Amino acid sequence: MSPVRLCSSVCLLLTLATVARAQAVPVGTCEPGTARTVLETASLQVPLWNHQSLFLDRTAPWSSPQRLRYLVPKAGGVSPVFSADLLLSGFVEDSLRTTGWLYGPSDLWPGPLPDADAPPTDCVAFDRIWTVSRADIERYYATGEATADLTEWPAHLGAPVLDGDGIPDNYDLAAGDQPDLLGDVAAWWVMNDAGNTHDLGGSVRGTAPLGVEVRVLAFAFETSPFPGVPLDPLRLASFVQFDVVNRRSTPLDSLRLSLYVDADIGNPNDDYAGVDTLRHLVYTYNGQAVDADNGAYDPGYGPAPPAWGVQMLRGPVALPNGRDDDYDGAIDEPGERVRLATAPLMEDDYGTGSPSHPVQVYNVQRGLTVRGEALKGHGVGYPCYSLACERAPATVFGFTGDPAEHAFWSELNADGQGTAMIPGDRPSIATTGPARVAPGERVSVLVAFPFVRGPDHLASVSALRAVAAGLLASFGDGVPSRRVEGPPAPPLPTGRGVRPVRPNPGAGGQAALLALPEPAYVDAAVIDALGRRVALVASGTWAAGEHRLAVPDGLPPGAYVLRVAVERGQPTSVPFTVVGR
Repeated sequence: MSPVRLCSSVCLLLTLATVARAQAVPVGTCEPGTARTVLETASLQVPLWNHQSLFLDRTAPWSSPQRLRYLVPKAGGVSPVFSADLLLSGFVEDSLRTTGWLYGPSDLWPGPLPDADAPPTDCVAFDRIWTVSRADIERYYATGEATADLTEWPAHLGAPVLDGDGIPDNYDLAAGDQPDLLGDVAAWWVMNDAGNTHDLGGSVRGTAPLGVEVRVLAFAFETSPFPGVPLDPLRLASFVQFDVVNRRSTPLDSLRLSLYVDADIGNPNDDYAGVDTLRHLVYTYNGQAVDADNGAYDPGYGPAPPAWGVQMLRGPVALPNGRDDDYDGAIDEPGERVRLATAPLMEDDYGTGSPSHPVQVYNVQRGLTVRGEALKGHGVGYPCYSLACERAPATVFGFTGDPAEHAFWSELNADGQGTAMIPGDRPSIATTGPARVAPGERVSVLVAFPFVRGPDHLASVSALRAVAAGLLASFGDGVPSRRVEGPPAPPLPTGRGVRPVRPNPGAGGQAALLALPEPAYVDAAVIDALGRRVALVASGTWAAGEHRLAVPDGLPPGAYVLRVAVERGQPTSVPFTVVGR
């Protein structure tokens, strides 16, 4: 047995022991998430569920034409990707923990995780995805009508907010706060990995939980966020930001975040894959000039098929490692961020192999085979079938050569002699990290999914790499927030007056604004449709100025009136409607 294989076997046994020791950690009794939404623009259809698999519709058979799919362009009805599974790994007190699996049962459950030592027993109340667009906010400013998701944007759970009322850590739509969408349409949800047992089924057991909360913001663009960002390729890309929060009382070491991506450029059986390390991009493209149909549920793109990728735009602060992780010429500088750390070959019969155990997931995240062997930058990476492969340098990235130039090491020239690989289904894995996360701290990872269709299948690759370079230059330090500017507030009536209740209709957070030219006694109450006084809003002497009259939350759905009486004046009645959550 070679030293490499011996070390791999010993390390595997040691790591298995750390996994076994971790099984006594308490977990909750939550049910899997069922919420879903569609992130939709004029160019994109992006289906999302609140489990570990982005884009994967588990409610319909995989071969069903009715399966909801990621479509780009939306009007074409063809998909470039089957699924993208979120995988996490790290060490808690020297015990390996992993979260997530390939296509299988999710290790993530709906809702936050306030304390990893007291996992949730019921996650149903958080089984939801909130979806809001800039058009929703503009409509609210123009009409006062708000969608339920806009009204109930869950800032209290960690959803990002643009402050408009000067009060931090709150969300008051009527007072000027609004969701921080980053794009023009966004979906947000939160999950945790301690809601139940990490049971992969059969003889394979998962690890104890990491004790993390995962907040997800998926977004897409209809307009360019600032001058200089080309709009057309931006409209064809989707984005996901993962915020991973350590809810343990101890540090989380060597956290790695991966997306195992099953990209299918239309027909999944004729694809190639590659890695652009400078642009932190893993991409899939067609291995032939024409992407033929593969039945009704996998239509092809036809001639000049596109290229599609997963790009690590922004990752965690890197641990000292003697490498230039951000390719800026400096090694281990303070605040250096790691983006794409590893992206090895992913195949059942060569390359890393498909992981079927937590230790194997951990090995593949490190850029090794499932058994812990190093890959070589030649041929199929592993195993080696030639002396040239044996002598090739080790690598954690697969097929880094430019296929448009038929360069070595690409799938069109795998051995430096012009030998091409046989096209087929090409899953890939993109990993960032490792990072050390202190208790209560958060690691944020921004991922882009660019799409380009050029004049032929190889030109699509070149164009995709150019788009990825633009995305990295524009968003490598994060996507800028953009406030939706509402119309100027109408002046209050001369003297005393009451503005309408906003939002209307609403399911909470509703309020009106009262102006007083001088101190006065104010009596304000909510009156229901039967004329009954059902809630007191104000009673007492108020100073001159503007005052917010907050409608109490929890009113049953229905039509109401906010009746405001100011001393020596006639009462003012302001109608409003409460809708169900």
